[in-house]
Amino acid sequence: RLRHSTLLPGEADASEGLSISGTKAGAIMDQGWLKFGDVNLTDRTKASVTYSSAGTGGTIEIRHGSAEGELLGSVNAEPTGDWNKSKTLKFEIKPAPNRGDLYIRFSKPGGAHLMNFESISLER
Repeated sequence: RLRHSTLLPGEADASEGLSISGTKAGAIMDQGWLKFGDVNLTDRTKASVTYSSAGTGGTIEIRHGSAEGELLGSVNAEPTGDWNKSKTLKFEIKPAPNRGDLYIRFSKPGGAHLMNFESISLER
């Protein structure tokens, strides 16, 4: 199926360790993830993520194939100071070897309620 270059949590095909409410993913736990099936990342080299955090923040990882799959890129998401204060971070990713499942995994060992996740945009 055709995907837009900006993906929203409510469009995820599967998720674990978080809850989706409206347009955001929240209550994100360490190792929580969102799965977007059948995404072409073979020509994508940049990503931008929008999030907010009055909690601990954490690392946002872009993975190919599974939640433990090949790491294409990651960014440290520091607390924004308020659950309603969004921030967008841009970072480089390496292109995936083929079309496949995209996983966005959140990590902060021992962490809970890391952040609210709003969107990811994938660019050439």
